[in-house]
Amino acid sequence: MQAGFGRTGKFWAFEHYDVVPDLICCGKGISSSLPLSAVIGRAEIMDQFPPGSMTSTHTGNPVCCAAALANLKKLIRDNLTENAAKLEPVLAAGLTRIQSRHPAVIGHVSARGLVGGLQTIKVGTKAPWHDLAHRIVERCFHKGLLMFCPVGAWGQTVKIAPPLTIPREALEEGLAVLDEATDEAVAEMGGLGELARKEPATNGAPG
Repeated sequence: MQAGFGRTGKFWAFEHYDVVPDLICCGKGISSSLPLSAVIGRAEIMDQFPPGSMTSTHTGNPVCCAAALANLKKLIRDNLTENAAKLEPVLAAGLTRIQSRHPAVIGHVSARGLVGGLQTIKVGTKAPWHDLAHRIVERCFHKGLLMFCPVGAWGQTVKIAPPLTIPREALEEGLAVLDEATDEAVAEMGGLGELARKEPATNGAPG
């Protein structure tokens, strides 16, 4: 749902992996604003259902459809997919730099186009450390950088997904703020390292 419409440096994320899907589910990125969803599929699958047989709250609203058309035109006209691909090395380098200074608590980084993540782990383990992820996001907020709430199954991943229109200078500025916020959050929570090692890797219940 969040990997289409140019976000990963290709119009569809599956294009990176030589996959031909039977169905494509579209969500937020289709309009970049108003609520709308869509399903795109091969004719032999989609034609099994007559018009009007599949409906939802987010289907067919003319105002939302107009927003989607305007959004798609801008994506293509302004080469925003290409911009995401061009800035991927900048995002990847910035996240790798942060991990290199905090390898004990940043277990993995990823970046594809203009979406990336910092996965936080408890010291000495591979267990997710969602408190650190939330603290990093909070520190970013206080520095004027708005971030998503941490994502992932345990809320341990700091998600980075700037606007597709972002220029390189603004991306680098944002990464510098994230860098500084991570330093501060790790320093603040460093005293929890011993506790983090003792907590179970699953749900935090007593061992």
